[in-house]
Amino acid sequence: MEVNYKHCKTARDQEVLQQVEQWFKGFDAGLFTYLSYMPDDKLFWTQRNDGKYKAWDLSYFEFVR
Repeated sequence: MEVNYKHCKTARDQEVLQQVEQWFKGFDAGLFTYLSYMPDDKLFWTQRNDGKYKAWDLSYFEFVR
């Protein structure tokens, strides 16, 4: 999975993205091909292997500390 860190402005943003990245990798390694985090909007963007994009709100990932 390609992970885009370019929108992460702080070390905390990077840490949050890393935690969510591990969740996606554990979920189904082949299903998602792209992950990005937009900290200002608290949204994660994913792309699946079928080309479809989806936005995920940070609140979905209750495990993020």
